Amino acid sequence: MTVSGSRMGMSDNSKFDLPSFRSKRALFFVFLLICVIVFSVSFVLILRSSGDSSLVDVTPPLLEDTLSVETGVQLKNAIYNAVNPTVISLDRDIVLTEQINIYANKNITLTSSNKVNLFKLIGADEHDTIYVENGGMLTLNGVIVTHNTGDSGRGVAVEEGGTLIMVDGVISDNVPFAKGGGVYNNGGVFTMFGGVISNNYVAPSYGSSYGGGVYNNGVFTMFGGVISNNTVSGMGGGVYNTGIFSVLGGSVISGGSAMFGGGVYNDYSGVFNMSGNSMISNNYASYGGGGVSGYGVISMSGNSLIYNNTADSMGGGVFSGSIFRMSGGVIANNSVVGRCGGGVYTCGNFSMSGSSVLSNNTAISGVGAGIYNDCFSVFSMSGNCVISNNAASGVGGGVYNSGNFSMSGNCVISNNAASSGGGVFNDGSIQNYPVGVDPYVAYSTFTMSDGVISNNRATNVGGGVYVGIYGVFNSYGGTISDNLASNDGQNVWDVSAK
Repeated sequence: MTVSGSRMGMSDNSKFDLPSFRSKRALFFVFLLICVIVFSVSFVLILRSSGDSSLVDVTPPLLEDTLSVETGVQLKNAIYNAVNPTVISLDRDIVLTEQINIYANKNITLTSSNKVNLFKLIGADEHDTIYVENGGMLTLNGVIVTHNTGDSGRGVAVEEGGTLIMVDGVISDNVPFAKGGGVYNNGGVFTMFGGVISNNYVAPSYGSSYGGGVYNNGVFTMFGGVISNNTVSGMGGGVYNTGIFSVLGGSVISGGSAMFGGGVYNDYSGVFNMSGNSMISNNYASYGGGGVSGYGVISMSGNSLIYNNTADSMGGGVFSGSIFRMSGGVIANNSVVGRCGGGVYTCGNFSMSGSSVLSNNTAISGVGAGIYNDCFSVFSMSGNCVISNNAASGVGGGVYNSGNFSMSGNCVISNNAASSGGGVFNDGSIQNYPVGVDPYVAYSTFTMSDGVISNNRATNVGGGVYVGIYGVFNSYGGTISDNLASNDGQNVWDVSAK
């Protein structure tokens, strides 16, 4: 049968060329592929330029291995043989006979197969339970790191360059010598998102001990979790910090006990920052700084709270020997049993600004219920800060100043009570320090340029302000009114004017 080209709608000059068609079709698909690639790259670049990195993830996912172990030998081998990031699940309590090492380039997560009753990793006597080497990474997510009663050793030790992440679980009942009961961070990075570090105790070495819960000589950041009921005979019941320590979010440090810094001790080289909704509460110091003690730099902001802490001698809430910056937060319901500073004792540079509040603190048998500004230190109030409802059995209900105190902005000192100087007690002293120096008068100065001092009470004299024989009061503005004194000087009592 013969079919003409005209019947098919094609002339003899337009016959179908199969090789030519295939070539053109290939070119078309190449062109289409190039368009797709160009569009995809352009789309990614646009998303990246938008600043929303959550929309783009071009990093291939890491492989992750999961293993279960029942013995210390199995755990040790699983860590040693790990190549990829590895999750190791404890199927029972494991009693170790040696320290577990997290080696360089190992990324290990420890957890429990039972998520309700977590399994224990029990350290060998006189050994740290876990040691994280330089370059190693350990994540604790649902395991208890501990020692048997009567045995000694830390919970976790982190070497310089090592990383510890705590998501969940418990580090408890560890008893080493000298430093770091729960965690000893010696130059590494420790990040805590949750879990509990509790009931650790550091036994004295050469007469003292440091960091019942955590000893930090690296970078330690708390985004959450609880550090509670840890004890030392020396400094830092909860945390001893000589590095960079930040308490953020809803973190809690409570129930610690020490000579200095029941909750936190910040060493000379330490930087300690407290913000968010974090809280340091119910800690005790047998000498100074029930909540926080130390030197270095201490900062407090946000809605953070230092609450219901106690010291026997100085600084129920805070004892600061260097720089303390309070731009927010609340220091409340703290007490000093003996000498001075129910809320804060400062022997350095203390600034209150922003909306910071210092209230309801008590000097049970001492002076300076709100603040005791000692050592000719500098104390300043600015912004909208408040010192209120503090009470001293001695002098200085709101502020006891023996240094340089300035008040400005919209700050308020109100409803405080003392024997004299219900709001402010301002007086210097005769000094003979250092030894061998002839006695000299160290004057205190209170400069008020703005703010309000009102509704304070004194059972003797100076309801609002008491100015002693070695005190200087410069009043350039502000309001002092409605204060009460049982004897004289309802608003201001100036000894030199009498």
